[in-house]
Amino acid sequence: METNQTSTFSTHNHSNAANSILTKLVIVAIITLLMLIPTSLISNLIIERQTTYNANLEKLNNTTVVEKNIASKNYEKSMRTTKYAILVIGLTFAVFFLIELLHKRPVHPIQYVLVGFALAIFYLLVLSIGEYILFDYAYIIAALATISLITLYVKSHFNNWNASAALGGVLTALYGFILVLISLENTALIIGSIALFIVLAVVMYVTRNIDWYHLSASK
Repeated sequence: METNQTSTFSTHNHSNAANSILTKLVIVAIITLLMLIPTSLISNLIIERQTTYNANLEKLNNTTVVEKNIASKNYEKSMRTTKYAILVIGLTFAVFFLIELLHKRPVHPIQYVLVGFALAIFYLLVLSIGEYILFDYAYIIAALATISLITLYVKSHFNNWNASAALGGVLTALYGFILVLISLENTALIIGSIALFIVLAVVMYVTRNIDWYHLSASK
């Protein structure tokens, strides 16, 4: 009788653990989609700023052709950057979620929202700074600020430099890759597709030994 009760209790715990993981995944997915709202607003702001700039070009008598082309290019690249927002936010949340599982320290949905807002504000920083300096420099400054903020926030939660360094490294590689993609035109699609496939392969390899029922990694 005790053996049957123990087996039933263990099965019940496994079921609860699986349901907990599934519920958290659904919540994270919903937050990811909700983060498209601020990034969409920033995309509209980019269009508005570019339209205003183009309308005022005739009044800018002291602006050279080179300066006009640089400004136009900055707005164009800023818009292209926002198109990768769902990729950046989704992958960041995925790594954040894996760190949460491996370190067995729950992360509240509000904390996901805060990290998501930091990722969204990145695009606003790129836009605003890019109106004064070259896009690449604006992008690097905004990326460094965002990566530093999120890395320190993760460190404060998990109290573990390895966890924060892991997420910071992923963000650095991700932002660097996006910057390279933006500079490409004809080959951006194929390179992006191959990179996504590699990222998926790495995630599958890293998580191959995780026992999703016990939220721990086996030997």
